[in-house]
Amino acid sequence: NACVSAYGQIKSAVEGVRDAANKLSDPKTFGAVKSSVVGSSVSAAASVGAVAGQYFVQVNTLATAQTLQLQTADPNAAIGAGGSITFTLADGTAATVAVGNDSSLKGIVKTINTTDGVGVRASILNDGNGNSYLMLMAKNTGMQAVVSTITVDGNADLSALLAFDGNGNPDLFNLKQSTPAADASITINGIPVTSGSNK
Repeated sequence: NACVSAYGQIKSAVEGVRDAANKLSDPKTFGAVKSSVVGSSVSAAASVGAVAGQYFVQVNTLATAQTLQLQTADPNAAIGAGGSITFTLADGTAATVAVGNDSSLKGIVKTINTTDGVGVRASILNDGNGNSYLMLMAKNTGMQAVVSTITVDGNADLSALLAFDGNGNPDLFNLKQSTPAADASITINGIPVTSGSNK
């Protein structure tokens, strides 16, 4: 009937007003802030409770990861026997890798990459001219992720190749730093800000 139809329309309208009022009372809706970026160097996202503002951001440098390298004639050749390798990062974290039956650089690469908690990834790079390189890259960017020392116990031959001290004389070590680490550096409204990552 007409009365029932009119009642239904009124009820629907009242529910619509109530739903709209509930949304306005929700701080996520009423106080929402939308982020907008001009340029392509950075991205931004506004979280709940963010205060509206305008920020001028200048990217000075991006964070990079440290890379160490060692030139080798034969990555398949055994280097001594057994032993263990300890990697210590600038933030103080350390992890020890036990050298298995395969003490070649290829075997050591596999062991490093399958051991939890090690702050580096290892690989073998061939330059196409008969030269092979052991590459050790920090898993994270920034200065706190730098490999500060590498020590080898129980294998003098391996220690002669992989021992490393970032604070020592680089000429004393066969393992060389090919890419230094760097923190990200930005300026926000004239205030310098640094971070170990680019996020």
